[in-house]
Amino acid sequence: MANPLEALLDFLDARIFKQTASADPFRYADVGDRRLLKSVQKRVHETRVRYLGTYATAAEVKVNFVQDLNSKSGQALANDMYLLKLTRFEDVREEFLALCNKNGL
Repeated sequence: MANPLEALLDFLDARIFKQTASADPFRYADVGDRRLLKSVQKRVHETRVRYLGTYATAAEVKVNFVQDLNSKSGQALANDMYLLKLTRFEDVREEFLALCNKNGL
């Protein structure tokens, strides 16, 4: 089994970051939705870089995940992702926190 940090980052990478990065713009008929997807992909990429490159412990990942759920920018991103029917932090919150508990956090 991966260490707690790897387990949390792998979970977020698979469930949120990579899914958003690979979303097909042609899935959306509306040009505005395609533009929104490009913006969302950029912001999610920035979030991914922050998580994978900045946080050195599983505890930091958990704290920042919860903060991102409650921040204005996190909520704005979540709203845009909801409009595009993409998986958001809010959608995986319970699973993520269960994984944290399983890893002693």
